[in-house]
Amino acid sequence: MGDVVVETYKVNRRKKGLNLNDIQEINRGLILWLLRRTRVSSRADLSKTSGLKQATITNIINDFISWGIATETGSIEGSKGRRSIGVALNTETHRVMGVRLTRKFFTVGLFDLYGSQESILVEQISPKEAGQVIVGRMIAAIRSVISAASNRLILGIGVAIPGPYVRTERTMTLMTERPGWEGIAIDKEIAFAVGLPVYLEHDAKAGALAEWWLAPERQDHETIAYIAAGQGIGAGIIINGQLIRGALGLAGEIGHVSISFQGHKCACGNRGCLEHYCSTLALSRYAEESIGDYPDSVLAADRSFAAILKAVQEGDELALAITRKAAWFLGFGLVGLVNAYNPHLIVIGDEMSRLGQVFLDGVRQSVEEHVLPSVYRRLRIEISSFDVDPVLVGVSTLAVEQVLYQNNPAKSVEGDANEDDLDM
Repeated sequence: MGDVVVETYKVNRRKKGLNLNDIQEINRGLILWLLRRTRVSSRADLSKTSGLKQATITNIINDFISWGIATETGSIEGSKGRRSIGVALNTETHRVMGVRLTRKFFTVGLFDLYGSQESILVEQISPKEAGQVIVGRMIAAIRSVISAASNRLILGIGVAIPGPYVRTERTMTLMTERPGWEGIAIDKEIAFAVGLPVYLEHDAKAGALAEWWLAPERQDHETIAYIAAGQGIGAGIIINGQLIRGALGLAGEIGHVSISFQGHKCACGNRGCLEHYCSTLALSRYAEESIGDYPDSVLAADRSFAAILKAVQEGDELALAITRKAAWFLGFGLVGLVNAYNPHLIVIGDEMSRLGQVFLDGVRQSVEEHVLPSVYRRLRIEISSFDVDPVLVGVSTLAVEQVLYQNNPAKSVEGDANEDDLDM
C-alpha cells in the first residue's frame, strides 16, 4: 500500500472582515513594536522587516511625527552601507503612566515610550480602607506624578488590577481578603478626575504583554505564559503574539482553579483554590503554622513576606522549608496550564519570584514530577528578567498602543498643570 500524504493548511475564519481602520491599527501597532525593538530604524528597514510597502511606512511615520511620538534622528547607516534618515520614538516630550493596584499597596509609575521607568510612587493600603477611599488616594497620587512630570505630555494611563476581572463589565468581581471593590469603575473615575484616557487590564495579562513586547528573546516562543505570583496568583497567556482573554476576560485566572476539593474555603465560593497554597499570604501562613518546629528561626518575631524574603537569603531553615512548600504547590498548579496550553515558556514574576533560585527549583521539580517527560524536556520555566515590575511596564505600554488606536495622542495633559485644570 502506498504512502498516504495528508496536506495541512491554515484556515482563518473571521465573523467580520477587516475595514481600513482595523488594518491601520494593526500596522501602527506593528511599527510601534519594531521601533521599540530596534530603538532607531530607517523607513526602508521598517518596510523590509514589516513587509509593508514603503508608502505605508511613510504614512505611518508621518502620523507618528505629526503626533509628536516619533522623531527623525539624522543620518544612519542602512542596508548595503547606504545612508538613511533614522526614526526613533520621542523620549523627550511624551510619557505614559502605569498604575497597579494590589491587595496591600498601589503603585504609580511614569514611563517613556520605550517602556523605561522614569519615576515611581508606592503607597501602602490598610486592610480596613474602603475601595472608594483607595481610588481617591490613587487619583491624588496620579495628579502628583503628573504635576512633577516637568512639562512632559502624558498620553494616557494604563491601570492593572487583580482578578477575577470581568473585562466586559470593566469591574472586578472579587479581590480576595479585600471586600468592597465589586462594581467600582476604576477607569471611569480616574479618567473623569484627571482628564486622560484610562485603560484597564488584568495584572497577569499586563505582565505577559511586557514579557512579549519588551523582551525580544521571548518572541522566539509561539506560546508563553506569564505567572503573576504575588498576593494572588494569575496567568497571562500569549499564543502567536495574541493575548488569550476568554469570553469575559477571565482566561488565565488560575488562582481560583481548585487543586483540592476538600481544601480551604475561598471567597469565590470554591474550595482549594491555588492561591491559598502558593501566594505571599500563604507563605506567611505557613510560617505562622510551623514556627513551633523551628524555635531558632529569625521568623519568630516577624513573619511578613519581607522578613521571609530576607530569611531565605540568609539561609534560615524555616524560610527555606516554606518556600519549597509554596513552590511545590505552584508547580502542581501549573501542571494543568501546561497540559491545557502546552507553552514553550513559563515566566514567573511578581513578589514570589524574588525568592530566587530555591523557589524556581521547587517549581521546576514539581512540574517535572507531574507532566510527561517528553513535555517537560521541551518546556522552559524561568524567573522574569525585568528589573522593574513587568505588570507596570506592560500596562503602560498598553496605554501607548490604545492611544494610537484611537487616533487621539494629542488629547493629553501636560505636567505641572494646575489641579483645577485636570478636572472634567
